[in-house]
Amino acid sequence: MSLLELKDPKLEELQTQVQTLEQELKTANENFENDKIVKSLKRKIANLYVKVQNLCDKEDKIRLRVAEKYVTDGGRGASYHTTSLGYRHEGNLAPYVVQAIKDIVGPISKLTKTQVEDIVNKLIDEDQTRATADVRAEINKANAEQTQKQNELNRLENELLMPHRSKLAEAKGILANYSTTHAPTPRQRLKTFREQSTAPETITKIRERIDQLINEERREQRAQDSK
Repeated sequence: MSLLELKDPKLEELQTQVQTLEQELKTANENFENDKIVKSLKRKIANLYVKVQNLCDKEDKIRLRVAEKYVTDGGRGASYHTTSLGYRHEGNLAPYVVQAIKDIVGPISKLTKTQVEDIVNKLIDEDQTRATADVRAEINKANAEQTQKQNELNRLENELLMPHRSKLAEAKGILANYSTTHAPTPRQRLKTFREQSTAPETITKIRERIDQLINEERREQRAQDSK
């Protein structure tokens, strides 16, 4: 018997409990992933995500087309740039934009570059909002549906997996606490080892082992003598 052979029944019990709960959680996870409803929800969420991305790409293209109406490389008028809705455009104002500003505000030459850019950005923002209204409504609808499906998936996960996770976390906490505060110290383990080493049942086992070894040695000797 050695110090390594000494065992703490309570510690072993807690360790076994943790291992059992870990296996139960693993099985629960596998069952969750293979559940038909879960698979269906995940597939719908993935499809909705792709749908939203495609709609956003469509919205971006519409915004870009709207903004480009106001700029032309060959047009006359003040050079300007806009960062409207995430886009940066540089170039000259299209002639009809220059004329519209002149008709409503006055000659562009009397306006500062910042004033011109503010006017054009507001025009672009309003045009983009109108042009993308239908696509934005589709995006909002798809996002809402995706959120609904994700919430449903989260609810199922909480119902099916959280009890296992909670039990495992609790068992690990108890094990950690026991290991820290109740597990025997090296001095206690040495004392236990000495007590077990001199216990009657231990002495009996040692005596039986000695007799067994002696008998094995005698049998080997007789076998050699008979050759």
